[in-house]
Amino acid sequence: MVAADRSEQALRELPHHVRAEVAAPPTPAAATRLIDRIAGQVRPPGVLVSTIGAFRPGDALTTAPETLRLMLDVNPGPALWLSRAAAPHT
Repeated sequence: MVAADRSEQALRELPHHVRAEVAAPPTPAAATRLIDRIAGQVRPPGVLVSTIGAFRPGDALTTAPETLRLMLDVNPGPALWLSRAAAPHT
């Protein structure tokens, strides 16, 4: 089992049997590097769980474009990039 986080501190709290990988926030390129490294050093991923996420309260009339971009980049983006990076290994 492998867990990845951008914070080494968060990874220190994992059980010892879980391999920890410090990784940049997921972009298409960063996701591919992470998944390829895991597949090469451990094994190809059999299950992918993406728990990254963020939320900024607001509504359609007041939400700034930057806020919407952040939520798209942090919520569906990483799940898509990691899934696309893992697919060739299945």
